[in-house]
Amino acid sequence: MKRLITICVIIAIGAMAMPSLGTTVYTDETTFTGVLQAGYYLEEFSSVPMGQINGTLNFGPVNGFADTASSSSNLLYGTPANGGSLSTEYDTDTLTITFTGVPVEAVGGLFFGTDFYPGNFVSGATVRVTLSDGTVEEYSGISINDTFRGFVSSSAISSMSIKTSGQTGSGPYPTVDHLYVGVPEPATIALLGLGTLSLLRRKRSA
Repeated sequence: MKRLITICVIIAIGAMAMPSLGTTVYTDETTFTGVLQAGYYLEEFSSVPMGQINGTLNFGPVNGFADTASSSSNLLYGTPANGGSLSTEYDTDTLTITFTGVPVEAVGGLFFGTDFYPGNFVSGATVRVTLSDGTVEEYSGISINDTFRGFVSSSAISSMSIKTSGQTGSGPYPTVDHLYVGVPEPATIALLGLGTLSLLRRKRSA
């Protein structure tokens, strides 16, 4: 009986929270991939050409998922470090990923700062990830594994942007690697609708 009352309280609180629900943020890759439906798209950026890239880059479609990468200066940069990753030509640039295929409700990856060349990870770099719904996650990592962030939303995510504190011309540069694009399992979507995930995991919004 006590358990039933507890569940009812959780559902009631979740229902009251529904107007302010946003995106659930995951910091653990295994937990994040555990809530994804099969058929998600994982981009490792290993095929990105090294050096300066003019304009945009298109990825996919894979299982209907596709995206376009761009920067505020219209110049991207393929880094040879980390087995290949995608960055920007200038450290003051914002790196933007726009989802162009089927609707995306879950996205995650390594979002971090890199040095001028060859694009090595910069420990302690401040990274700010902003989703199209206004969700903001700002953090710094001691190791590249600390920089994983996964986002699950109850509505479509049309784009995300990555920005670092770089202002000196020598880094850190906003960089993305190991990018997951997909949708959550139906059970996770149901929990988002009830608001219970906001009780279980931290949520951050601007």
